[in-house]
Amino acid sequence: MRRTGKTWFCYQIIKKLLDEKIEKEKIIYFNFEDDLLLGFNVAHFKNILDVYFAKYPNFKNETNPQT
Repeated sequence: MRRTGKTWFCYQIIKKLLDEKIEKEKIIYFNFEDDLLLGFNVAHFKNILDVYFAKYPNFKNETNPQT
């Protein structure tokens, strides 16, 4: 689906989380339309989380109280 507001919807969710005082470091936004991601596959999701948790190791064992 093109031009349906998916990105804008994500930005609205991010704003809502920030308004709820969720730390910005706990929010990951990933633009899959970047040409650098050609060839990205499902196995790469683990790499994203590995890099994220390497930067923020104290978040690894936290649970989301909103789920």
